[in-house]
Amino acid sequence: NFNELKKDNMKNIFAIIIMLLSSMCYSQSWITDDSFDSSGAVLSYIWVGGSTGSDWDTGSNWDSGSVPTGTTNVGIATGTTITASGNITVNNLTLDSSYALTVAGNINNSGDVLLKAGSSLIAKNSTDFDFTYNRTIATSNWYVISSPTLNQNIDEFVASSDLASGTGSNLALGTYDTTTDTWAYYQSGASANSDVFNSATGYIMKLSGGSGDIDFSGTMPTNDSFAIPLSTTGNGFNLIGNPYPSFMNSADVLSNSTSTAAIETQTIWVWD
Repeated sequence: NFNELKKDNMKNIFAIIIMLLSSMCYSQSWITDDSFDSSGAVLSYIWVGGSTGSDWDTGSNWDSGSVPTGTTNVGIATGTTITASGNITVNNLTLDSSYALTVAGNINNSGDVLLKAGSSLIAKNSTDFDFTYNRTIATSNWYVISSPTLNQNIDEFVASSDLASGTGSNLALGTYDTTTDTWAYYQSGASANSDVFNSATGYIMKLSGGSGDIDFSGTMPTNDSFAIPLSTTGNGFNLIGNPYPSFMNSADVLSNSTSTAAIETQTIWVWD
């Protein structure tokens, strides 16, 4: 059984926790010419750019010497930030850890889009597309997570994640109740039915077997902002998270808030 986090400790832990999904935890990995993407298909176009710039539409940035098309499986494992000034068309797209892709137009894919932990994807002008974000949980400690996708079903997430078990029917996935300064845990055997992860909401979680991977699958959020309601009930603590599969500027979160006066400490605390 795990011990519930006590509200007395919360006062010393955070006023507002923002879990920056893309920068919290990743492991370095490399994609080679004989690597496979998430569907098992051999990657046919691999990014080798850097010396010739960061433009997606420059053929010399690709090992094949030409820009990917709708029948190609694309892997990005080198470079820092890659940009596409217009649309991109691929079959499968795999974005490796710690690398970023910004697309000004549409992402047109006929296969899968996989983002590995620590990668970043911005495509705010694109039409809707689905993708999977993979995150590595390094230990059996508690972690704060938030979903970078829209419409990730909670029951499906629980079924595919090796969550720890707690007292009674408690499973180690919970939300923070600002009113009572306590945690509300997902119940084993219960169903959230069609409930999905709320965007920009932080969740606490713990795996039972130590390290492992978790996946979020859903629709790419393309809106510029999320309105996050903050509550001043209880001790006024709010657990919020990054709703995007990309990095966020924490200072902008505070400066763009319409209720900064209500944030008592004007401080962002990150869960460790």
